[in-house]
Amino acid sequence: AEIRARRAKQYEEQKSAHNVEAADIAAEEKGYMGAQKVWAIATDKLSARTIQPKVPMSKGDARSFYIDGAVTLLRNHNTGMVIELLHDSAGWFQFMAREGAALQQMSATGNVVPVERFYAAGLLDDIKGNPLKTSLIRSKGMQMGPWSIGIKGAALVLKHSNDPTREVHLLEEGFVYTSTASDEGIHVDSTGAPSYMPKAEADTIIASLSS
Repeated sequence: AEIRARRAKQYEEQKSAHNVEAADIAAEEKGYMGAQKVWAIATDKLSARTIQPKVPMSKGDARSFYIDGAVTLLRNHNTGMVIELLHDSAGWFQFMAREGAALQQMSATGNVVPVERFYAAGLLDDIKGNPLKTSLIRSKGMQMGPWSIGIKGAALVLKHSNDPTREVHLLEEGFVYTSTASDEGIHVDSTGAPSYMPKAEADTIIASLSS
């Protein structure tokens, strides 16, 4: 009886702590603005189901190389834009500019090229069908393997540990990639067409769209 009482007390304490944390998060989210209120995030382990849920993967599928690794998806619930981050990536990422748009990849050197498929199509289906599987990005930021995301004004700033000179600024609509090393920027909105420009011009766009 004493053990049951102690366990019941521990359960109530844990439940109370969880409720307090949930209330704190809900209160914090009310103050979110700009990109922070429209971008949701989900991280999962890559498996055959996460990669391709409806059809068995074929032998030799290059995506099987990443099985058991982790993946993070960022989705803009206003526009449907999706950014896919493999934790084994050296700095490249994939993105879809809006619901139904062509899939593209931003290379680690800042080149945009078309690609055929997501690495986590199953996870994307899950979060589209059940938004509760995602969360907003809290003001203290997040770390996802080599990727980190933080808050800067009304934008979210994504970085990879391999190259801190490159940043991806997520805005309410689209994103702006910047590279201090190459002094260039790329603006991608919901049309999906990348606009290449000097970094100074990209910084002006970021300031105007995230102020």
